[in-house]
Amino acid sequence: MDSFQDSLQLQPLTSPVPLLVAPELFRRLRAFPDHESRRAFLAQESEKPFSPFFPRGEHGGDFLYRRGRGLRFQWKAPASMPGPYQVELSEEADFRHVRIFRAQKIWAQHRWESFVEVKEYEANLKVGTPYYWRVRFTPLPPMQTPEALSPVSRFVTEDLPPRIISREKLFSVDGRVANSRDMGGWRTGEGRRVRQGLAYRMEAFDDPSPDTIHPGRNRLSLADREFFLEVLGIRTDLDLRTPAEVGKAGISPLGPGVQYYNLPVEGYEVAFTPEQREATGAVFHLLAQPQIYPMVFHCLGGADRTGMVAFLLNGLLGVPENDLCLDWETTFLPHLPCEEYQCTFRCCQRLLDALKEYGGPEVPLQEKIHAFLQTCGLTSQELLRIQEIFLE
Repeated sequence: MDSFQDSLQLQPLTSPVPLLVAPELFRRLRAFPDHESRRAFLAQESEKPFSPFFPRGEHGGDFLYRRGRGLRFQWKAPASMPGPYQVELSEEADFRHVRIFRAQKIWAQHRWESFVEVKEYEANLKVGTPYYWRVRFTPLPPMQTPEALSPVSRFVTEDLPPRIISREKLFSVDGRVANSRDMGGWRTGEGRRVRQGLAYRMEAFDDPSPDTIHPGRNRLSLADREFFLEVLGIRTDLDLRTPAEVGKAGISPLGPGVQYYNLPVEGYEVAFTPEQREATGAVFHLLAQPQIYPMVFHCLGGADRTGMVAFLLNGLLGVPENDLCLDWETTFLPHLPCEEYQCTFRCCQRLLDALKEYGGPEVPLQEKIHAFLQTCGLTSQELLRIQEIFLE
């Protein structure tokens, strides 16, 4: 196979650098040293003049939300190479694992487009990750032109977690799985990264059970289901809701091919009570099993019970306290809970207060969480295994 370096010429991507985009307001929130200062900043922002299209406190559209961006791969080709073409995208420079996006044929002109547009959810880019891409020309019979490869081009995504999978709807009118994001992408205090593509936190795939027996309405469209199964490769659905919320179906809304676990927990400091430690331990016993990944975990809205498990998991891995709180806050942006809702506003502090029992001010948060999970029945080997699974 020949490689025509001068025939297929790659053009700059239409998105100058195909990032996961963080608006400046979100960057400012990340720069604050603690939850209280972020809340005070958003309180000031809510007093500024606002658009009539958004309620007070809403910052509208992409202004605050961190969202993915679609890509447009483009190239130039001589008339002797009319197509078809495909773009090959890989995280490895040697293209060991390749994702393929095909150009479309313009039937009226008997040629193929010299670009490929990839939608946000199709791109599904990780944060802080280099990507390599090239174009392959594969002629159809009876053409005698040999197959050709373009040069390789490279880009790097923005190193700014959290990696948002979906804030609102995925890509259909019926489907809706909000508050979805990757647990990975965060840096530990030692500079290691939490591996992406293993665990995703989100809201439930279905509504609460109407009668404690039958499952609630499935929120997933066919396109949503295909996304979770084919793009994210989900193997396990961990449901943190109570049996009354779930009903008695015992099957994931993603289908029988996904292993389903219903392990109900309580949120925040209630998880630290003797009655709840066994339930919390059951969740982390499961997380210590490498064969369950990639997996999703959720409660009803993906905020409190899910947020508590996410806090403990990333804290166990060594993610700093401020980033743990910022990940929790991302659920509620563009608002932060205010003092009218003390039970929600103080959630991160309630977790931190409950962990004080497991070490004084001089003890790192990671060690406190390690000690707490041991009281839930986790062995040192299991806790080490979780760290080995998640840390790059």
